[in-house]
Order: sequence, then structure tokens, then C-alpha cells
Amino acid sequence: MRQFTFELKKLMKKKSIWIATSLSLLSILTFSYYHFSVADSMRAGNIKKKETTISQYHLYIEDAEAEKAAAEKQGDEEAAAALEGHIERFKQSIENQERFIVDYTNRNWEPILAEVIVDLDVFLTDRGSLGVEDQLVQSFTLRATMEELQWLEKNRVDPVVQTTSFFLLHPTIYDQFTGRAQTAWEQLTARYGDTGFTYFYSLVPKFLIPIIILFGCFLFANSVSSENGKKKRSMQLHFVQPVPRTTIFLTKYFSGLIITIAFVGMMLGAIILSGEFGNGIGSAKYPVLIYEGGEPNPYGSEYNALNPDKDQFHFIPVSKYVKEVLLLGVILTFVVYSLYFLLALAIRNPIITALVTGAILFGGMKVIPTVAYNPFTYVDMHRVLNGELAAIAFNPDISLQSGAVALGILGCFLFLMGLLGFYAKSKRVAA
Repeated sequence: MRQFTFELKKLMKKKSIWIATSLSLLSILTFSYYHFSVADSMRAGNIKKKETTISQYHLYIEDAEAEKAAAEKQGDEEAAAALEGHIERFKQSIENQERFIVDYTNRNWEPILAEVIVDLDVFLTDRGSLGVEDQLVQSFTLRATMEELQWLEKNRVDPVVQTTSFFLLHPTIYDQFTGRAQTAWEQLTARYGDTGFTYFYSLVPKFLIPIIILFGCFLFANSVSSENGKKKRSMQLHFVQPVPRTTIFLTKYFSGLIITIAFVGMMLGAIILSGEFGNGIGSAKYPVLIYEGGEPNPYGSEYNALNPDKDQFHFIPVSKYVKEVLLLGVILTFVVYSLYFLLALAIRNPIITALVTGAILFGGMKVIPTVAYNPFTYVDMHRVLNGELAAIAFNPDISLQSGAVALGILGCFLFLMGLLGFYAKSKRVAA
């Protein structure tokens, strides 16, 4: 225990680590502030669109009133009555738009969601009527959007910010647009979380957690290589002490691992708490889409295909999603740290070690087939936890449970390899 405490104190006394940690935290908070500023600008843009629409309606009223006056002057009562009806409808539209602006500004989502649900229901009952650049939106997307909206309404949860305020469509893997439709779809469904939870949820698909883990390893997993350089050979002092080499390895390994996990946790916590730059941490009940996939084709896997009309899905609260992300993140940290620690025994330069570790992680994810017990599959944490990879591969075994087993086995193997490598290195150092 004394050796372990000693290693922890050595790490905590390094000014470079404190500076790097502070800069990392500052970078995350700065980027978060920028993100929430963009979300606010997008919300302001939606309000501006409504105000522009109101101005247009006022112009319509002026034109209609002029035409009505001309019709009355000519004694055309029928035309005057029709124009009066147009004027009343324009005035009603202005009232609706003004009411929407008030609700949108005050984040009174209940009436807004109720109206959006009614509008979307029209497209659900009239299939094939909603498209983007003449390419249809799949029924799965419409069904998922409807259930998400109903979840938001039922649980009184704020939706994320989108470029539109009336079609709050949820993008899914079932829509495969091409050309201009793809660009328009991405703009239409771009989502900006303006709370801590929704912001965190939006960052997980961007491989933020593996990147943070890798940087944590870069800071805290070099205890052996940094003490056996050309200028610093303090490893030799360890081997002349009456301390077993296994103890030296374990204290160096676990002291760095614990601090790396704490570092990752602090960064992720900062992301959620940065919601105070926006609209607070947000509701833990925000819905997260989970794909259930479809049934494999009985005539062979080569005939498997996603069916947007029949494939099922469900939603879970973001609080459950965050717990699963953190659990898988801790296990992934164990693996990445073990891989980095092993490579650091042979590579003295931390930058090269980090690059090689990252290449192995992301290369293994891309090159090795996506199967349940390929540990590199679980680097793509979001697509595992939301069932996307399982749905695409028609393999329900790609799950959190399988990932924990696969990553755990790989982590233990790398840990043992690191122990053997440390013994080999200690013999060369001692000699």
C-alpha cells in the first residue's frame, strides 16, 4: 500500500500533468460554450423565421384589404366576402405564429409538441406523402419520430434544437438519401442538445470517450517509459530495493489506471455540467432510440435486409444510456490503458505510443469484421448501445454484455502481457 501511495504522489506532483489536465478541462468547457451558443443561435433563427412569416402575412392582409376595397367600390359583394375570409385567415395565422413565438421563447413545449404530433399523424396515415427532394422518408423514421414526440409530451421533456421548429424528425439508419436529398436531410435533422444530458448524448457517437481515454493514457500510463529514458534511469533504483518486481508493476499499473479512470470521469462530468452554459443539466428522462432490428431471412444471411415497415424499436431514458456508457467506458479504459502500458514498455516516445494505440483501436474497429466477440467493435460505443450495429449485422449478440466479456478478456490478456513485458524489461534494466 505504501508503494502504491508513493506512485500516486509521484504522478500528482508532476506540474505537466496538472497543466495538461487543466487545459483539457478548459478546452472541453470552451467547446461546450461554443456548442450552446450555436444552439441558441439556431433557436433565435427559428424565431426569426416565424417573425418573417408574420411580416409576410401582414403584407398579404394589406394587399387583400386593397383588393376588397376595390371590389366593394365595384359592387362585387361576392369577391369582397371571399377576400374578407382570406383576411380573417391571415389574421388567425398571425395569432397562431405569435402564440408559437411566445411558447417557443418560454420553452412551453406542450402546445408545440401537441401541434407537431397532429401534423405528423397526417403523414403516418397517408404513407408516401413526406419526402425530401422527391425521395421518401421511410415509415420507420416516421414511427420513431412519433413515439419520441409522444414520449417528450408525456414526460414533459424539452426537445433538442433543430433547424426547423415544425418537423422535428428523428434521423434513423433506415433513410438512405442520395445527392441533394442527403444534404437537405442532414440539415433538416441536425440536432443540437441545449442541456447537459442531450449535449453528452450528441457527443458519444463522435468517439469522444475513446479519444478522452487515449489522452488520459498519454498523461498517466508512461510511468515505466518515463523512468527509463536516456536522461532518467530511476527504474534502476526500484530494482535495488527490497520490493518484488510484481509489486512494482502492480503499483505503477494500477496507480496510473485509477487516475486515468478519474480523469475520464472528470471530463465526462464536465461535459454534462457544462449544460449550465445552456439550459441546465436537463431531464434524465430524455428519450434515446434503441433499434431492435429485424428477423433474419430464413433463406440465408445474404438475403437479410432491414424492413422499415416491420422492424421494431423502443426508447430508454438518457439516464440509463449514460449509465451504460459509463460502464462500457470503464471497461474500455481498462483495455486501452493496458494496451498503451504494454506498448510503452517498448516505445519510449509517448506521442508515438498514443498514435500506435489509436491506430490499433480504430484500425481494429474498421478492419476486423463487426461480430459480437470482436472487442474492437465496442470502440463504437454509441452504435453498440443503441442497437444499430446489432440491427445492421442481424446479430443481437452485439450488446453491452458481450462487449463487457470481449473487452474484459482482451484487457486481462494485455495486462498479463504487460506483466511479462515488464519482467523482461526489468532484467535488461537491472543488467
